[in-house]
Amino acid sequence: MRVRQCLAGLSFLGLTLIVFVNVPASNQESPAAFASIRDGATFSAAIDLNGDWQFKATDETEWLKAQVPGVVQSDLLRVGRLKDPYYRDQELQAQWVENKEWEYRRSFSVDSGFLKHDRILLDARGLDTIVEVFVNQTLVAKTKNMFVEYEWDIKSLLRVGKNEIHVVFRSIINWNKQQRQGDPKVIWCNDSELMDCRKGNLFFARKEASDFGWDWGLRLLSSGIWRPIRVAAYDTARITELAIRQDLSDPARAILNLATKVDRFDSRALQLDLDVTLAGRRIASDRLNVTSNELNSALAIPQPRLWWPNGWGEHPLYEVTARLTSGGREVHRQSHRVGLRTLRIIREKDTRGESFAIEVNGKTLFAKGTNWIPADALPDRLTEAPLPPSPRRLRQTEHEYDPHLGRRAL
Repeated sequence: MRVRQCLAGLSFLGLTLIVFVNVPASNQESPAAFASIRDGATFSAAIDLNGDWQFKATDETEWLKAQVPGVVQSDLLRVGRLKDPYYRDQELQAQWVENKEWEYRRSFSVDSGFLKHDRILLDARGLDTIVEVFVNQTLVAKTKNMFVEYEWDIKSLLRVGKNEIHVVFRSIINWNKQQRQGDPKVIWCNDSELMDCRKGNLFFARKEASDFGWDWGLRLLSSGIWRPIRVAAYDTARITELAIRQDLSDPARAILNLATKVDRFDSRALQLDLDVTLAGRRIASDRLNVTSNELNSALAIPQPRLWWPNGWGEHPLYEVTARLTSGGREVHRQSHRVGLRTLRIIREKDTRGESFAIEVNGKTLFAKGTNWIPADALPDRLTEAPLPPSPRRLRQTEHEYDPHLGRRAL
């Protein structure tokens, strides 16, 4: 049986617990945690760009095999150019990767039928981090945020037959230094100084902070297409935003104020159907004619079941669904789950100065929390299965400790 060693960390009450986990690698592993898109939205057609790619350093000539979603360190491990950074001090032997720039490419086929769709978007759910995206040798976009989900209209760039996507990842270390030179007001330390001081990406770009090293995590500055990527097509119209605002001022009757934004591709008549369900049972609904790009509706929820933090009660989730139809045919749908609750931060003058308390559903909580970083510095190795065996015990311990807050070190 093959085994890989992972590190998981959990911190609470000012203490840090580090666990090295030997994770069996079976032939029937669970699906990768970041390999699929489950956002409750539909599309007319799509071309999946996950899977086999090629990659190389920008200053090299040989293209190597890569897997997407993933990061460059995982691909280097697969082709034998890196040793396992979790073993002994081999983390130090992986630091050269962050100073290089990397590029990925793959081809995909498009037929004439696909090009007839009204809107065709390149849908990239996670690019880490300083990135340039090209389609058929044309620059589509530049990004500097690994947490943002990007969409770009590329219909005009596509052609029948073979197409190519090419993604370049710049060194965030070198990129940050360039930004410092352009903005001398930002305090920056010398390379020889403490690592914590070198986490200057927080000034210039949005990247997972624990990648720069944590007190119970590796320093592994990743880059890559770390979440799914596809070409998605839409017809007639699509819902671009479904915003939900809660009004629980009346305990017997909650109001969900829904703001729906619609992107229309032609002039055909549209209707918007809104539904709220709980455990499969319809609670409220509304139907609107789409006369503008933004529509508002207020749905009443009688006797709302409240969501509570861990240890304080149940966690019921209502499902809110918006459906666009034209001539009785559904053209797009988007769904979200939401817990109904009130939340306030209470800051009041007292004999010691000023209080700071969290109030949920009218009750003040004694806040206890945890700090969690990703269980693997290589996100493509995480799966949907529970982390055996010790991290499961970590979660049990965390549950028994009864935290109400969780901080993810991102």
